[in-house]
Amino acid sequence: MRTVSHPVFICLALIYAVYYLLKVTGTPLPEVITSYLSDLLSLFIVNTVALSLIRKIKGNDHIELSVPVITFGFITFTVFFEYVMPRTDPYYIHDTMDVLCYGMSSLAFLVWRMDIFPSMRKNTVNRKARR
Repeated sequence: MRTVSHPVFICLALIYAVYYLLKVTGTPLPEVITSYLSDLLSLFIVNTVALSLIRKIKGNDHIELSVPVITFGFITFTVFFEYVMPRTDPYYIHDTMDVLCYGMSSLAFLVWRMDIFPSMRKNTVNRKARR
């Protein structure tokens, strides 16, 4: 399955790019967007880019991130952005909802990459018949 060229990734990256552009230009946005959108997209985007780089370096398009690696990313983001950064920079604040958003982002990545719901794809029967 494709990574950074996949329509799901492109769509989410575009959503983040538009959000970031609006944020930088000072456009007023709803608080729920400014507080949680980047957290909801963060690990999905980071894991996808990391997977793409790993595949390029290893020269293997079939490598996938394991559940422990995805979990490690979740724990790292949580500790860094919800524990370390709030103690060192007043811009960052501890917010339990951010942790939930990181978890949802990781879970969405996992569901997407593990192809947990293959029956939701179009032409599933035809793909199996071609094998």
